[in-house]
Amino acid sequence: MLATTGAQLTLIGKHENKLAIAARRGIETITADQAAERPSQFDVTVEASGSSSGFALAQLLLHPGGILVLKSTFQGKTEIDAALLVVNEISVIGSRCGRFAPALELLKNRTVDVESLIDDVFPLTSGVTAMKRAAQNGVLKILLRP
Repeated sequence: MLATTGAQLTLIGKHENKLAIAARRGIETITADQAAERPSQFDVTVEASGSSSGFALAQLLLHPGGILVLKSTFQGKTEIDAALLVVNEISVIGSRCGRFAPALELLKNRTVDVESLIDDVFPLTSGVTAMKRAAQNGVLKILLRP
C-alpha cells in the first residue's frame, strides 16, 4: 500500500519468502538482523508485526525526532523503552484502519497485488481443513469460497 505513495520504502522482516514478495514488486528489503546492525536510519517506521520485538526494532531504527506508526494489533502487553522514546523525541501514532473507499478502489483497479499473498483457497464446506492449513508455519492467507 505504501508503495503507491511514491515514498522510498525498505521492508524489514524475518522471513525470506515474505520479503521476496515485496522484492518482486521493486521494494527494497532487508532482514531484521541486518536492520538491527544499522540503528537510527529512518525518519518514519511503520510497525506491522504486532510483536514486542518488532516494536523494539521499529523504535531502534528511527532518527531522533522520528515517527513510529503502529499499524498492527498487539496481543498482550508490550514492553517499551520509554527512555529511548523521550531522549530521541520519538512520536508514536496508532493507526488501526485506513479509509475503505480508496482501498477498495485500489483493489478494483488491481493497483495492489493481493494474489501473491494467498497460499490456498478452499470451499466453505472445507472450513475445518482450511483452518488447519492456515495454522501451518509460513502460510500467509487462506481464502474460503462460499
